[in-house]
Formats: sequence, C-alpha cells, structure tokens
Amino acid sequence: MQRHVAIRLALDAGMAVSFVLLMAARYTGNNVHEWLGVLLFFLVMVHVRIHAAWWRALLPSLRIRPVRTVVTLFTALFFAGAVVSAVPVSETVFAFWHGHGSLGARGVHMFFAHWALLMAAVHFGMYGSGVSPAVGRALPVFVPSPLCRLLAWGTALYGLWAFVSRELVLPLLMQTSFTLWHEGDGPVLFFLDYLAVFHAAAWLSYGVMSFFSARAGRRERKSP
Repeated sequence: MQRHVAIRLALDAGMAVSFVLLMAARYTGNNVHEWLGVLLFFLVMVHVRIHAAWWRALLPSLRIRPVRTVVTLFTALFFAGAVVSAVPVSETVFAFWHGHGSLGARGVHMFFAHWALLMAAVHFGMYGSGVSPAVGRALPVFVPSPLCRLLAWGTALYGLWAFVSRELVLPLLMQTSFTLWHEGDGPVLFFLDYLAVFHAAAWLSYGVMSFFSARAGRRERKSP
C-alpha cells in the first residue's frame, strides 16, 4: 500500500474512532471528552488541508457531483455547529466562557454532534469506492471476501438495531440533552453500538452510491 494512502486511511480511522468516543462522555469523563474534541478538530483540519483542492473547486463540484458535494457541505456545517455549540457548555477547555451548561445548550450541542456523526459516516461511505480497495489490500490474504461482506452486512444490521434501541432519533430532533443509558450498560458495549451505527450509515451510503454508479455505467454502455 502506498504511504500516502495508508496515512489517509489512518487519518480517516482516527476521525471515526474519535467521533464515536466523543459520544461516550459518560464513561470518559468531561476532561477527556473535551480534549478529545480538540484532537478531532485538529484531525478534521488536517483532512481539510489534504483535500484543499476539492474546496477550491467547490462550484464545479456542485455541478458535476451535486449529491456528494451537498453531503460534504452539510457534514462541515454540522461539525462546525458541534464545535461552536461546545463552547457554552465547556467546563475545561473553554471554562472561561462561563456558559454554565444549561440543558437547552446541551441539547443543541447533542443535536449538532449526532448529526455530525451521521453525516461524517455518510460522507465516508460515499467515498468508499476509493477506500474499499485499499482496505482490501491491507487485510491478510487468508480473510475471504465473502466473510468480509457477511461481517459488513451483519455489523450494519446491528448498527440499525442499536440506532433504534438507543433512541438516537431523540438527539437528532433536539429532544434530549443526554445520551440514553441502558441498565447494565458499559463503555465497551456503548462504544461498539455507536461504532456499529457509524458503520451502518457509511455502509448504506456506500451501497446507494455503488448502485447508482453501476446504473449510470450501464446507461453509458447502452448509449450509441
């Protein structure tokens, strides 16, 4: 695998894991949660810097790839909202703000944070055609492709169940200021549930984009 591809995959994986860990503030504690948010912010800035050429060609991208471009813009919008809404509820990094962390402000932060998580997953899945081959080359040769697909589908289905079970529609509608906690819950299960939700959104996005790309390819081959 080429070095720059490996670096980008590591960066993407780091952002995804950071996103999911940020949802587990109940277990990490507020200090870790806030500094992890700072880390994610810098990882995203590195990601933006690497893809600076895409941002310079934003208007042509809107014409050529409108869906991908709009998803990317919404991902950036919700992430920016999560960063800005974190300031009034901060108790460590921006403690000087003295926002006192009202439930309303926390609800707004939860809203932007959960939408940023899902949009980041959809954004990641839309570019899966470039990521998937690289991941395939990184896997050991003894891992069969059918098993990989089975695991991917199984994890996606579990992610959909976790989305419903943890009532994640509530923060997406700004109906709660806290993540749902189950009796007997623990940090490992919580992390795996949110990671599966991220995977489900990315896998669904990847499948939809692959379907329409294949359909467009068939139309081009049939055209005179």
